[in-house]
Order: sequence, then structure tokens, then C-alpha cells
Amino acid sequence: MNETTVVNLPVAAIWIVAISQLLLALGVIAVLALFGMQIVGLLKDIRGMVEDMRKDAMPSVVDTLKNVKTISDDAARTTTKVTHTADKVTTMVNAVVERTQTPAVKAAGLLSGIIAGARAVRGSNAKVEDKKKGGKSGLFGKSK
Repeated sequence: MNETTVVNLPVAAIWIVAISQLLLALGVIAVLALFGMQIVGLLKDIRGMVEDMRKDAMPSVVDTLKNVKTISDDAARTTTKVTHTADKVTTMVNAVVERTQTPAVKAAGLLSGIIAGARAVRGSNAKVEDKKKGGKSGLFGKSK
């Protein structure tokens, strides 16, 4: 293997290389600073847009939330009123059914008693199973 060893570089060459490295480093720093400033500027613009959007949108959002709360409260009140009204209607229906059932039962008993009395008065001794049912004379029909 052949190796080349440089001995005794001129001092001017070392200074030129050092200065060029320094200039290269300063150039990289300058480019990074320019990119950084552009990024910071973009971030400031975005922050400004977000603040403007927040100022424009927040009143609408707050109003919408108030409307949603009002609608929710109204729905809760309506549900309560509908439930209360349904309970009242159920109570009234039950009362009407109870009041109509008693006369209907009494009327059915009275009618049965009248029919039995009519049969007894006519002197019918036939069994109930043998009697003709239905038609015009089904209830008070002639016995066999």
C-alpha cells in the first residue's frame, strides 16, 4: 500500500480552508434562520386566523348551546306534562269503566231474572239446553 503523507502545508492553505469552513457554517446558519423566520411568520398568520375564527364562531357556538339547552328543557317539561296527562286519562278511563261495569252487571242480572220469571209464569218446564236459541223468538220463544 502506498500512503501519501502531507507534511508542512502552507499556512495560507490552512487559513483558507478554515475561513471557507467558517463561511460555510455561517451560510448554513443564515439559511436556517431564514427558514425559521418564515416558519414563525406562518405560525403567527395561522394563530391570527384561528383567533379571528374563534371570535367569529364563538358567539354562534354559545348561542347554539343556549338553544340546545332551551330545547332540552322544553322537551323535559313536555314529557312531564304528557306523562301527567296520560295518567289523568288512564284514571278517568278506569273510573268510567268501573261506573259502567256496575250498571251493566246489574242490568244483565235483572234481565236474567226477568227471563227466568217470564218462563216461570208461562209454566215452562223444559230444560234450558233443549230450548231454541237465537233468531226473533230465541229469548222469549215458545217452548217445545
